[in-house]
Amino acid sequence: MTPAPPPLLSLAIDPRARLLLFDIADDPAYAAMEIQVFDDDVHGRGVLVLLARHDGKVDVYRQHALRVDPGSFSIGRGLGEWREAAIDPARFEVFDDGVVVDVALEDAAGRPIEVRIDDRDGATRTHSTLLAPVSSGVESPQHLLVVLLREFDLVRTSGMAPRLSIGGVSRTMTALPGPGWIHHRRFIRYSEAPVIATMSPAIDGPVEVDSLGPVERLVATSDAASAAVRFDPPLPDLRTLVDGVTTQGAWDLTVGDEAGLFGGTWTTLRAGDTVRVTMAVTRPWRPRGLPLSLRMVTTVAKVFRAWPMTYAWTAVVDLAATPPTATTAWSRASAPDQENAYGVRAGQGRLLAAGGVVVALAGLALLVAIARCVGKARRRR
Repeated sequence: MTPAPPPLLSLAIDPRARLLLFDIADDPAYAAMEIQVFDDDVHGRGVLVLLARHDGKVDVYRQHALRVDPGSFSIGRGLGEWREAAIDPARFEVFDDGVVVDVALEDAAGRPIEVRIDDRDGATRTHSTLLAPVSSGVESPQHLLVVLLREFDLVRTSGMAPRLSIGGVSRTMTALPGPGWIHHRRFIRYSEAPVIATMSPAIDGPVEVDSLGPVERLVATSDAASAAVRFDPPLPDLRTLVDGVTTQGAWDLTVGDEAGLFGGTWTTLRAGDTVRVTMAVTRPWRPRGLPLSLRMVTTVAKVFRAWPMTYAWTAVVDLAATPPTATTAWSRASAPDQENAYGVRAGQGRLLAAGGVVVALAGLALLVAIARCVGKARRRR
């Protein structure tokens, strides 16, 4: 049976239950590691581990029970290894007072990899929301990948010191710049409610006739989240466009509770039976409600806010074909961030600068607090 043609524009959510990632400072093979937990009817239930290599490719190891599509991992310079693995133990739990991770597996070269993290200390955590810059390092995007980390936090310096070993050698997780006694955080990021949304995968062939417009909204939902793209004014019916006349408007993306996460402009132009549609991202993500340490990082390391504006989508639609056909693609307005090839690093220099700002502000805050205490003591006299 021939599959139905895909819609010209689409939006989907790829469910995840939990996610944790960190950079690796001193391993010759790997630059970063990410642990994902699945718990849904689409993928099944289990753990998947991504290992970002220094060449920009990403190796993926998944438990046998998982049903995952390698095409959904449009990251870095593409996939390296794609393997089932005996991940045991495979513990990743989030508590009110922190996170516990105990994961072990072997990579394709037979090297054992073990991770243990436990920062629980009895103090209830306050979480925030962060747009991860994963897509900043994608070299050949097959779709627009948006990773919104809800219920996001950094691992605290309380609890046990995290341990990472690769091939029997102890390795170092990259630290958050600045003295730990100021920010009390490690540069290990986790989310208890991540939302992974994908928009308009590349097409080269027939498209669904009804998807040619008009289009006011694209909507995607899962058990735990929703996403929507709104067009203002609605994208017109491409079949009724006037030859030689350009139409244009704006669009924005909402993911979960983050209305207007980022957005941009759209245009259409008809030439005979061919219509060209473009969507550019012109409005960056504007972080809200982040703690001081993350505010400084996302301010100094502009990749966190500006990466969406490097993306643009183009479609060339042939209305004369039966059914209509289209060639669509996402392109990058700038080269992938080489210091951020997996999207989990902000670049060491930029992080150090951000850390310097944090330290300076913390020092200023300390001086202000001391001055206030001295002033109160004098008034009491």
